[in-house]
Amino acid sequence: MASTPPHGEANLWPALAVFTIVYLVMSAAVAAVLIFFDLNSNTGVSIAVLLAATAAAAQKFVAGHARPLQRGEQLRFAFLATAATMLLTLVQVAAIVPIYFTAAELPQLATEAQAWAAANVGLVVFIAVVVVGLFFAVLYFGSGWFTRMFAKRLDATGKI
Repeated sequence: MASTPPHGEANLWPALAVFTIVYLVMSAAVAAVLIFFDLNSNTGVSIAVLLAATAAAAQKFVAGHARPLQRGEQLRFAFLATAATMLLTLVQVAAIVPIYFTAAELPQLATEAQAWAAANVGLVVFIAVVVVGLFFAVLYFGSGWFTRMFAKRLDATGKI
């Protein structure tokens, strides 16, 4: 287990890198399909993208460590992956806004968005907490479940 440091905690960065790349690519692909076909989507699609990226990261972790995530590692992974999804969301919004709004419209859009957010602070905070909490829960439980599943597969094939 060359990727496990001497103090016992595993290196989560390769799995997080895989998670981030898969999440970004799949989000972009889903967005492109939705925009191209002018479709509306519900949150099920975003949870599916999140689970697919979590499965890819879990596979990477188990392949590198030949074991499932321990509880502390699972918690760290969920926190770091949640932070990554929030950062990627900001990047995605920054990339998409110029497609739909001209540079002349951006100041007016910012003013309207600030006014709406100021008038609905409670709603904005509630929605943010629910969404971040849901993503964290999916990442925490999904990473544990997927790593245990992949570790069982490796164990069944005799590779552990």
